[in-house]
Amino acid sequence: MLRLPAAVLLLCVGLVAADGAWAGSAERTEQLSAPLGSGGRLEVDNTIGSIRIEGADTEGVEITAHMKVSDSRSEAEAEEFLEQIEIRVEQTPGAVYVRTRVPGGFLDKIEDDYQIDYEIRVPRHVQIDAELQVGNVRIVDVSGRVVVETHVGEIEVEVGSGAIEASTHVGNIEATLGHFDGEGRLRFETNVGNIELKLPADLAVRLDASVTIGDVDCDFDAESERNTWVGEKVSGDINGGGPTLKARANIGSVSLRRGR
Repeated sequence: MLRLPAAVLLLCVGLVAADGAWAGSAERTEQLSAPLGSGGRLEVDNTIGSIRIEGADTEGVEITAHMKVSDSRSEAEAEEFLEQIEIRVEQTPGAVYVRTRVPGGFLDKIEDDYQIDYEIRVPRHVQIDAELQVGNVRIVDVSGRVVVETHVGEIEVEVGSGAIEASTHVGNIEATLGHFDGEGRLRFETNVGNIELKLPADLAVRLDASVTIGDVDCDFDAESERNTWVGEKVSGDINGGGPTLKARANIGSVSLRRGR
């Protein structure tokens, strides 16, 4: 399977990096935490870097944020930029919000190459919303509703039970769902990239899977239709039907694999 987004990801990161190859760099790691019970909600936003969220036997949210600034004109400038990066953890009853603030805007000309990498542990039963501009998102060992959005980057999600919504402009999406009780939405969209879904054998949904340029490969019984020689659409009721499962790629492929 062709993985197109990697080169594009490097290009997009380069757009916000410095024009010259400078040597100044600085790093900082912060560890933060906040209480969050089972069934609560976590919301994370980031600009450039990564988000990794893992379910664990914990009674709250444990956050490790590693910040790195490089290609500055000097060590002093790198340190100055690093000091302006702010990680905010905000709370409301039943919810935790992790906010990333960097100097200037995402598309402003910034003469420093930077990234913020999050590693977060949460209770296993939790609702998650994660947004990242450029970079990869990985969420595993959780049950609940998961919503992920990136502009450029890979998305990987493993949910024991719940619902998944994942979208990216450029990047691959890989999702594994253990059980779906009909609550929530199942939606997967990429403009350029591949979608690979591993789904429970007893999944009862109305399938709507399509690729404008590419192919759809489906283990479930569904009707395939080719409007043109370069694209494909697969649709129909699976296991008697139910809520709609939507999987769409503009350029790439969609694979739906039957689990146990």
